Amino acid sequence: MKISQIIIKKSIQFEDCVIDLTYPQDHPKAGQPLEKVCFIGQNGTGKTRLLELIGELFYWVVVGGKNKQNSPSEWNTKNKSGFFLIKYQSENQNQYFFKLDASNGVELNEEEFYRLTNSNLEIEKERNDVNSVFSEKAQAQKWQEEEIDIENDSTICAYVKVPDFFTNVPSNNYDSTTSVPKTQLSIALNWLKEANFLYHRISPQYKNDFWALLISTIKQKESLILQALQKDKKLSYEMVLTELDKIYPSILEKVAQLWDKILAPLNLYFDIENATIPVQLTDNLLAYIKHKKDNRQVPYHLLSTGIQNFIFNIGHLLTAHFYNQDKNSLVLVDEPEDSLHPKFLYGLIDLYKEITGGEKSQLFVATHSELIAAQFEPYERVILDFDPDKIGEVIIRKGVAPKGQNAADLLMNDFGTTFYQHEDAEKAFEHFLELKNLIRNTENEAEKLTYAEEAENLAFKYKFPTFQKRQKN
Repeated sequence: MKISQIIIKKSIQFEDCVIDLTYPQDHPKAGQPLEKVCFIGQNGTGKTRLLELIGELFYWVVVGGKNKQNSPSEWNTKNKSGFFLIKYQSENQNQYFFKLDASNGVELNEEEFYRLTNSNLEIEKERNDVNSVFSEKAQAQKWQEEEIDIENDSTICAYVKVPDFFTNVPSNNYDSTTSVPKTQLSIALNWLKEANFLYHRISPQYKNDFWALLISTIKQKESLILQALQKDKKLSYEMVLTELDKIYPSILEKVAQLWDKILAPLNLYFDIENATIPVQLTDNLLAYIKHKKDNRQVPYHLLSTGIQNFIFNIGHLLTAHFYNQDKNSLVLVDEPEDSLHPKFLYGLIDLYKEITGGEKSQLFVATHSELIAAQFEPYERVILDFDPDKIGEVIIRKGVAPKGQNAADLLMNDFGTTFYQHEDAEKAFEHFLELKNLIRNTENEAEKLTYAEEAENLAFKYKFPTFQKRQKN
């Protein structure tokens, strides 16, 4: 199940916004929900807010809003009058409608959804005072009576966030003795029983949750093996493991394959051959990164911030999807470029799609990086700009620059800036544009050649787009 439309009314910077998230008319998948979406905009335009709202509404719909303390945003305290609507579309083209307001999230019928999309907020408030369909009491009863399972179209959600977003979580969560993230088998087993596997918060601050999930995933496979052996006494451990590996290979091997692609240029690797799997309830998973040259252990906390965050975030994301390969996936990623060298950004979006289910996943990304944005088609980019006519309000448009376009054109067309941020280069670019106008408007051929030569030299020096230096004979 994927989101095909978002509507926001009276929510801080969003006065009345409609975001279409379907493929365009000339596309083979015309009308179907996009598989990936990129939010672009200046600071304060609401990119992260959109991710929060999507995560919040998913939390209400799937988790049931039963624990507001774990919800991903502060919607309930920041939005007193507005509301947020989402239209979902399932694989069989059926549509479902949901609303989030200051008190709760609810499922709507089609008539209510379309009425709200055109409603006046004052009229809506008056109607809600009479009709209790949206009341928290009615909704609480709805959650008690039934768990929402839309055509068994089960979806999991992973929200990947930059550090320091989730509050009251210690940033230093490595064990001082073992140097691995703090947890133990008893926590992992309880986490397996009690945690909601449909919603995952992913952040460097939650690396201990990842480590517990990794342990519980290992133990899940061990449990499946024991169940098979108890069911058929003729089977051997090796026979069961061989067959199970075809469906669920070793999670540690999968993490190692993923991490080693990142660690290899650093001459490091994730050593799983010598990993110690927890047995006693107080045991932890002991698995380390080591130098290829001498197998010397490298404590996780001594890795660069960017590498630490990157490997733990994508490791967590991979593990969250490991036993959910048959489920659809909603993945929200805020600033994937955070603390990463540009060379790690190329192909990053394809990596996220690969480890979260490919076509079964819908990926939402908020970014300030033109290298990330270039990995999206223009119709997959949602650009948020401040409305020049209404202070503090945001307007929305789709992208222009083609996928893979060079950084300069992408920055100018979709980011609303230029690639030439230094003052000298900005002045040179302005002069370059003046020269091009002079070339067009000057009749004197000698002057025209002089202007062209100067413009050509500027273009060559500053690598201005769509202008290359001629080869001299």
